[in-house]
Amino acid sequence: MNKLLIILMLAVSASALSWDGHPSGKISSLQVTGDHNMGFRVSMNDLNGNVLKLCGDNHNFAYLKRSDSNFDVYVSLLMAAKFSQANVTIYSNYDETSTNYCRIGHVTVD
Repeated sequence: MNKLLIILMLAVSASALSWDGHPSGKISSLQVTGDHNMGFRVSMNDLNGNVLKLCGDNHNFAYLKRSDSNFDVYVSLLMAAKFSQANVTIYSNYDETSTNYCRIGHVTVD
């Protein structure tokens, strides 16, 4: 049983390391702009109200483009989380095609 627990912990740790950022907190703002300009943007605060950097860089938002898989589901989930003040974890990676802004790849809502 202990070996199984250790293997599971290592697997979870490895998957978390594959993201450039995975902060948790509350959504502070949602922005919508043209799709060519990182069309749907999300900003977050930690539980103390401090602005979070979503990939550990200088950018305090992560984005989705309309062409992203499950775009409508992401947007619906993030809007529901914003208005219900639910805790959210956003997993994102640097997008080299957009000067290293954070592109959302996975979301969990508590």
